[in-house]
Amino acid sequence: MSNVIDSLPPELQDVFTAVLDEHDSDLLNSLRASSEPSKDQREAVEDILSDAFSDHVGEDGEPTDRGRLIDDALGKFLLRWPIDG
Repeated sequence: MSNVIDSLPPELQDVFTAVLDEHDSDLLNSLRASSEPSKDQREAVEDILSDAFSDHVGEDGEPTDRGRLIDDALGKFLLRWPIDG
């Protein structure tokens, strides 16, 4: 069975897991054990990665390299598992 993390592009898996591990390791572990995230999990991932992205914006208002990776990871996650209105 492929899990949520394995479903993301390989180049984004490290930043995705690092950010989630830092902020909510229980959520990360549940995503590793699931092939599809619940709506609550999707919303939690969005909140965590959005906050992490905000922490990685430079003084010039542009995202750092890590910020771009976080943004890409969030985008790919939500593209695959959108949060329905």
